[in-house]
Amino acid sequence: MAFHVRQSLFYVWLAVVLSVICASSIASGSPYHIRSKLPWNGTLDKNTKELTNSKQWDFLTLSLSWPQTFCTLEGDENVTCQIPPDVNDLAIHGLWPSGKSDPFSCNNTWKFNVTEIQDLKPKLLVEWPNVLPDRPEDSLWQHEWEKHGTCAASLPALNSQHNYFEKTLELKEKYNLLEMLRSYDIIPSDSKQYQYNDVFNSLAKALRTQPYLECYIPLQNPDVFYIAEMRICLDKQFGLIDCTKSSMMELRSNRVTQRENQPCTTKLPLMIPPIQH
Repeated sequence: MAFHVRQSLFYVWLAVVLSVICASSIASGSPYHIRSKLPWNGTLDKNTKELTNSKQWDFLTLSLSWPQTFCTLEGDENVTCQIPPDVNDLAIHGLWPSGKSDPFSCNNTWKFNVTEIQDLKPKLLVEWPNVLPDRPEDSLWQHEWEKHGTCAASLPALNSQHNYFEKTLELKEKYNLLEMLRSYDIIPSDSKQYQYNDVFNSLAKALRTQPYLECYIPLQNPDVFYIAEMRICLDKQFGLIDCTKSSMMELRSNRVTQRENQPCTTKLPLMIPPIQH
């Protein structure tokens, strides 16, 4: 009889201990706590899930590519590249959640669905074009959504495919970097060369924040930099912030944007080769 009493008391003690451990785990955010899979807007959705700590990010990078430099690079690699006739400006490369963790592919089950952005397609074909004719026209959009958009979706303003692409188009239109450079008489040309500091400072004055520039040294013209990408950085309210060299180098070390791009520097003059359709 005494044995059964002691056994019962043991199970009561064990239940109390386990309940205390579970309560402590939940309060402290322990990884042993089973987290509910809630989407960004707080309603159930099979396509969204909570980011783990390793997927957190601090700011957004809007990266704009100069199409002619990209095609020069691809040509140097013997890859066919064709700029669509309506494309005469910087092209969107992507809108990237950035920071120390530099997250990507945050939800592999949330696949790109072009039907969700059909109304944006005419504008995307011009502002966010695919210049590799052997790939589907929406291949870049798919890549950018699945790699970066699924991470950006933790922000309510970017919590759907439509919101992500629409907001990126809006930001590109708002910050017209090519027009900013034109106002300082820096234009695409097959002969004009510019100093890095002139290009950088012109954009910095127009934006009132520091941009970041990437360049490519073409095989046929190794004494100059071709401007490859222009980037601006934004906080989570889409306000401009400085793109610091350290943050961009971290971004570069974790993500290969193009095979031979490198930070633009003062060691070579810069050119913006005119677009050839």
